[in-house]
Amino acid sequence: MKRITYLIASLLLLTLVNCQSDDANKEEAEVIQYLKNEWIATEQGIGGGELSSLSKVDESDVKFRPMDESRYLKIGMNSDNIFYFIHAIKPEGDKSAMPVEIKFGCLQYSDPIFSGMFYSQIKLAEEDQQPFMVKIFDQQTIMVVFAKKLSHEIPGHANYKFSYYKFKKIGAWDENTNYRSIFKGFGFPEEWLDEMVGDNFEKEVSGGACFSNR
Repeated sequence: MKRITYLIASLLLLTLVNCQSDDANKEEAEVIQYLKNEWIATEQGIGGGELSSLSKVDESDVKFRPMDESRYLKIGMNSDNIFYFIHAIKPEGDKSAMPVEIKFGCLQYSDPIFSGMFYSQIKLAEEDQQPFMVKIFDQQTIMVVFAKKLSHEIPGHANYKFSYYKFKKIGAWDENTNYRSIFKGFGFPEEWLDEMVGDNFEKEVSGGACFSNR
């Protein structure tokens, strides 16, 4: 009888674990499918906390304000799960945008946090390892919270800055988009692109890490 009871309990526990795992996999797949679009930031807010609290953030605790008209922030992810972060400012009196920060990351997902190495044209830097969390509001709106470690830790105080953004979807991600094409879209000349970016920037800079799942 004890063996039967133990067997039933084991089966129930296994079923529960499998269900939780399936739920996590479904959530990950849903979030990734949402990220595989182009998203433009419409609102922003700031906060702070420990990294462990990132998964518990709530938009009701944040005072959002509209994105500054001079700022442009777009994100998206391609079919290789390479995530792009494009931040630019629009100079006064000029309709074009001048990029100030373009990064890409090879992402991993650990419910409910994304993490991974972020690369830029300058170099891979310790501070560019930015975990982030995605919350889906509806088919056209998401919230993304990026966590950045503060340079000086203060015992008893928040050691991470949280940057909150609300994004609206502007369409499907263009699979032809890459590091070079982003700069080219901002009007950078071919000579500069050849010298500073090249044709296989993602693979060369990441050491192929972003393409390991192909």
